[in-house]
Amino acid sequence: MATEQGIINSGQDFFNSLRLRHIYGDLNTIEAKINKRSFLRLTNPDPDIVAAEAERIIQAGPLRGISFIEANKQGYFVYEGAPVPLAWWAPHRFERQFLTRLAHSLTGEFPFILDVACGTGLLAKLLAAETDAKVVGLDPGEIFNEMSGIDRLPDTPGNILLRKKDVWKAVNTYGPKYPYQLNRERRELLKRLKREPEKVSIFLSPEYPYSSSAKEGFNRPNEGVEELSDEVKRIQEIAPLYKAPSPIDLVICSFMPVGADLTVPIRDGIYPKGIVYVRQMRGGTGTGDYFLYEYLNPESSKRLRYSQISFNPGEHYQVVARWPTPSQNNWHASETNKLQSPMTAEVVVQLRKDVVLAKTDRITCPSYPWDQDIEDFLGQVLRKELFFAGIEQATNSLFA
Repeated sequence: MATEQGIINSGQDFFNSLRLRHIYGDLNTIEAKINKRSFLRLTNPDPDIVAAEAERIIQAGPLRGISFIEANKQGYFVYEGAPVPLAWWAPHRFERQFLTRLAHSLTGEFPFILDVACGTGLLAKLLAAETDAKVVGLDPGEIFNEMSGIDRLPDTPGNILLRKKDVWKAVNTYGPKYPYQLNRERRELLKRLKREPEKVSIFLSPEYPYSSSAKEGFNRPNEGVEELSDEVKRIQEIAPLYKAPSPIDLVICSFMPVGADLTVPIRDGIYPKGIVYVRQMRGGTGTGDYFLYEYLNPESSKRLRYSQISFNPGEHYQVVARWPTPSQNNWHASETNKLQSPMTAEVVVQLRKDVVLAKTDRITCPSYPWDQDIEDFLGQVLRKELFFAGIEQATNSLFA
């Protein structure tokens, strides 16, 4: 693929050359003067003319992209935009070691990892390159906007397959196999749940201090919502009645866009041994947020195991580990304000209650440039303690 000023190479060198700014996007912009003809071409209604002129300007710049154009008294200008992000979350080496060890502990041999909402496939390719696991990344493309594009990255080592497919449509492929009648009922339930993404619309409360969007109605809980979903309850009753289990050992969902309910198809459709979510602690991901509601209404949250609300462990899973983690949002806030932004994302690990982990040894993953970037970003002692101690505590509790 085309390089970003020589940063992206092929094969294993790809990971060795990436810094965090290449993954999350550099915020620096460059102003470049253009002539009137170029400006008129960029404002042409024909998209082919616009694309051709933009490509010519980028190559002549050299620019990595055009964020916007402007005509003023001084002349005609284009401005370089930050490169399109490769991922929302770039896991630190210790996080990758935990994920890899967890995958092996779930199967005792060669694990099968499913990366749901994989975007460009950066995380999927990274995990495949660092382990003997089989990794499949799924992304429908149309709802993930700038983070989509599984053809954007070069080939890398490992057993890796990236598919442009919605996880709802992948349940039959990667989920358990059921007796005929149960399978028919289950498929109908999944169709119904996909059509009704929010039986429970419990987002961030307006009283919560980070509810900056509450005044606009976003993340505001609806009044009189139905708190129990018969469909979710029934599909969870069916889930363990399979005649052949899912081939998936671990599902990793490191990005769940607003309004996209991925919890039900992952948890109840695929029914893997383990699930790892990366969620925004301040809300704004998925359809509702189980942990925000649990924080705000600890008594009411006990009734939510059958509710269609994101990150909900439901009937058959339990939360076994959580730790704060930096994400693209934190990096951009830090770069803009030149301050150490707090971590606003969190890794949540859930295991099926009937799963017994196999004994495994510690796993060591290679270090890449962005690992040091993350450590530098964490900066203050308190944040380092929260991050590293959280991973260590999770490791000790699960693998001791």
